[in-house]
Amino acid sequence: MTRLPCASWQSSGSPHFRELALGRHISEATREDQSDPETGPGGILQDLLVKKFGIKPGKGLQRKIRIAAEVGDRLIAYAYSRPTAKERAEVIAELKDLLGKYLLSL
Repeated sequence: MTRLPCASWQSSGSPHFRELALGRHISEATREDQSDPETGPGGILQDLLVKKFGIKPGKGLQRKIRIAAEVGDRLIAYAYSRPTAKERAEVIAELKDLLGKYLLSL
């Protein structure tokens, strides 16, 4: 498997994940589809929370999933803006803890 260099897209000719995610090159419609609490990853999460943890489905759960998606999106962007892998991992660990506690506080 060939790994792409972490160079900027301006020098390599192709965008790197960080430029795509942090530069907001992903369309708002795509971002909106992926944040919908009834479809995509949000729908999978809702199904898990309802079936495994017995959380009542409804507008409150959908709102909580949407808020978690927005917070997660922002903190992932923040993590990828950190200069070292160690710092990125620390932010992601905090994110997991934060969202786990938030989602299970229903």
